[in-house]
Amino acid sequence: MQATFGDEINILNICQFGWYEWVYFLDSSADFPVNQEVLLGRVLGPAKNEGNEMAQWILKLNGKVVPRCVCRRLKPDELAVLN
Repeated sequence: MQATFGDEINILNICQFGWYEWVYFLDSSADFPVNQEVLLGRVLGPAKNEGNEMAQWILKLNGKVVPRCVCRRLKPDELAVLN
């Protein structure tokens, strides 16, 4: 990309999470001023043409796939509870 177009490519959204990794994410379906709920889901990869460049496709526990920009991986102690 850089050699062809002269633009440096940003791959941070690709290498931030592993495939099908457990994450917590914010559910934005709640209307303001209700607090957004933190839910558990799995990362499926970068969400192109949805949100910003850091958006990820998240598989919710109900089977729906949603794009989310705010998510974090589980800590080792949180992951141990799931296994």
